[in-house]
Amino acid sequence: MVNGRNPDFAYIKQKKLIEFFGDYWHKGQNPQKRINIFKRVGWSCVVIWGKEFKNIKKLKNKIIKFMEK
Repeated sequence: MVNGRNPDFAYIKQKKLIEFFGDYWHKGQNPQKRINIFKRVGWSCVVIWGKEFKNIKKLKNKIIKFMEK
C-alpha cells in the first residue's frame, strides 16, 4: 500500500510504480490524479492503458524510459 492505494507493480529500491488502467474499467478517469497521489509521498508512477498493449515495442520503450529516469 502506498498512500492508501494499492498499485499494480512497485519497484521499492527506486520508489517507482506501474499502474495498469483497463480501457473499460478506467474509462473517463484522469490518470494524472493517481500519479499525483503517489507523487505526494515520493513515488514516481507511470500509467499504462490496456490499448497500449497493441504496440508492444512502443510499450516496452515507455517502460524502459520510465525506469531509466
